[in-house]
Amino acid sequence: MSDDDEWSDQAPGRSDSEVRVPVSAARHGRAASFKFVRLGEPFTGFVVIGKDGLPHAWVNRCPHVPYPLDFGDGEVLDHDGQTIVCANHGARFDPDHGRCIWGPARGRGLEPLPLAVDGDQWCITITPEPPGWPREQD
Repeated sequence: MSDDDEWSDQAPGRSDSEVRVPVSAARHGRAASFKFVRLGEPFTGFVVIGKDGLPHAWVNRCPHVPYPLDFGDGEVLDHDGQTIVCANHGARFDPDHGRCIWGPARGRGLEPLPLAVDGDQWCITITPEPPGWPREQD
């Protein structure tokens, strides 16, 4: 998806099955944002390079209160690029596992999206929303 006009053209109930993001769009300390549609609803997501050196894709939505983590600017990492931060209430999340490590979302985690490398792109699979999301995590 490239702009907001495309979102309005989506038929009710339609979902993207995958989104492709250039591998060069994210690097350590900088997230790559993307848009997708799930059941006719617009969402954003992002890819970050975790502390483990691997890319991880997440839905841009806090499990504490289901608002986007950013203020629409794609900035989801703290100043040193080591943790994902919710701009609304300050919750901090581990970029490798998505678990909240500090703040009001503690005990919960971000919604992951499966990611695979396909040449010079990441292929992110848009999965159905987990039942009961957000939920407590083990």
